Amino acid sequence: MMASESLIINDSNKRDLFPIAIFLDTNILDSIPENLKSGDLSGLVEDAEKIGTKVYIPDVVAREWLKHRMNKFIDSVENYLKERNNILKYFSEMPEFELTVEGFRKNVYKPLVSRLKKCGCRLLGPPKTTISKLTRRAVWQKAPFRNSNKGFKDELVVLSMLKLYNHGWNYKTYILVTRDNDFPEENLKKRFAEYEVNFERVNSLRDARKLLDEKLSITWKQEKMAREAEAKRFLSMYWENISKAVERRIEEKGVSWLTLYLSGKDDIHKDSDIKKVVKYIPIEIQSVDVGIEDEMTHEIPVTISVKTKLSLEVYVRTWLYNKWFSKIGIEEQSFDSSPTYKTELSIIDIERLINCYAVVKRADNGEFTELQLVDMRPDYRKSLEEIEVGRETQ
Repeated sequence: MMASESLIINDSNKRDLFPIAIFLDTNILDSIPENLKSGDLSGLVEDAEKIGTKVYIPDVVAREWLKHRMNKFIDSVENYLKERNNILKYFSEMPEFELTVEGFRKNVYKPLVSRLKKCGCRLLGPPKTTISKLTRRAVWQKAPFRNSNKGFKDELVVLSMLKLYNHGWNYKTYILVTRDNDFPEENLKKRFAEYEVNFERVNSLRDARKLLDEKLSITWKQEKMAREAEAKRFLSMYWENISKAVERRIEEKGVSWLTLYLSGKDDIHKDSDIKKVVKYIPIEIQSVDVGIEDEMTHEIPVTISVKTKLSLEVYVRTWLYNKWFSKIGIEEQSFDSSPTYKTELSIIDIERLINCYAVVKRADNGEFTELQLVDMRPDYRKSLEEIEVGRETQ
């Protein structure tokens, strides 16, 4: 089932959906800026608070996100040292950099943990289980386990969700926000139904917000719509900068498989293999998610969804049937068909929403001001400088 299909809720069972608990997967956290400040995440947390619900990050997801961030930092240090050796060929007084355990903990690890704690989501502790239970589920391939016993991390996510049930929380619906197809929705619906809990899977923070709209007050909906419309008007003045930010995202990070395929559209043939994006043209700002103002910096995170035209080079596989007849006498005829693949290279044009991120502030008159686009690349140079300062002051 497509994520968009899971959002179609009959009036007869709307009342059974709430209260809702929302859970985030690692790929969702990886898709937003490293400081975890984005309009769509911050806006989801704000909407959830308005109706008395919560957004959760399972323990295994938090640890995996930390691992990804730390690995990227270590890679940057290695690149720094490699480039430093090249620079030493020309400048013999290049300052030496030394990464210490204490410096790493103080300037990298602890700030990352702090970001998790301050993003507005609740961190779930690890689930309690036993090796025998995990083994039994893996052997019988009970979702999300699958062939070759894959799905261990995904199973920990599910067990974390069930932890709330075991602790007496009365959530009627669990929403998992993930871009990972390894969570089979229909199978997990049956599994959660054993606990009388509805299960839904969506692939974006914006889709998760749609599920909360029914319970939001009319006044709050109007305020939110007005705020987002105001932000959209303000951001339209910076269209050139925003379109360049979208182009950088495509060039540097690429476009994810799910962004291209799992959008509820059939403009890409199901038997197509995408080779590469050959052209991209940002068209217009489609929507804006405005988050919560930071009390310290007074910055407001904004997620900008830009409609973008993409030209893809794809291989399309089609079935060909080589047919031939050989007659045996007058009354009998044998038919043999031998299916083979034919692969054709073609260019197709599609439209997709590509997100970019920014922070804005409000002037004394209440209007938006001071737009600053957030580059998805981490500022490792600044991090290195902070570690160097920390080392010198030890």
